Amino acid sequence: MPRKEILSIFFIIGLLTLGVHSIEAQQTIIGEDNPAVDVQAVQAAASKGGEVLLNGTFDFGEKGSVTINKDVKIVGEKDSQGLPITKIKGGFRTFFSPLPSQLPPQAPGPKMANQSIHCDEIQAFPII
Repeated sequence: MPRKEILSIFFIIGLLTLGVHSIEAQQTIIGEDNPAVDVQAVQAAASKGGEVLLNGTFDFGEKGSVTINKDVKIVGEKDSQGLPITKIKGGFRTFFSPLPSQLPPQAPGPKMANQSIHCDEIQAFPII
């Protein structure tokens, strides 16, 4: 088999692998503006890790909180001017990463990024 064909095959396999990885990594959650549903949906996505895209309005009620245990990037939608349009209402420590049970920690904790999300009426810090 000529070298050019072998390189083409490896290139195609590489592209397919990257495509599958990015599809698995990004999860999209639609806000229902309902604390009974929204907190659980965001928690389930955050527990898987990777990138989570939040669309719409999410209601975390008075004490809703999402515990971060894996590396996760939570991103909201932006309007045409780049302003956040995804909204999280309420909640207490909306995104929370607990301290390790053993101090000093034996390994680094999870990494968390949060972009383009407007938080409103939160009872305590939105990210801890």
